[in-house]
Amino acid sequence: MLITQRIAIRIPRELEEAMERLIEAQVYKSRSEIVREAVKELLKKEFWGLNEGWTRWEKRLFRG
Repeated sequence: MLITQRIAIRIPRELEEAMERLIEAQVYKSRSEIVREAVKELLKKEFWGLNEGWTRWEKRLFRG
């Protein structure tokens, strides 16, 4: 079952700038794609305990 819903979030300016850099570098197509990937990874960590090391999106956002 696919659940779709719109939400509004506030993010720090630094994170917003990092997201824009990823879009400009064509790593992701949109902010929503970045947020979906982040939520997916966070849910994996929370529900399946997959919190070993940095995830792909964390590396890209915080390590360049």
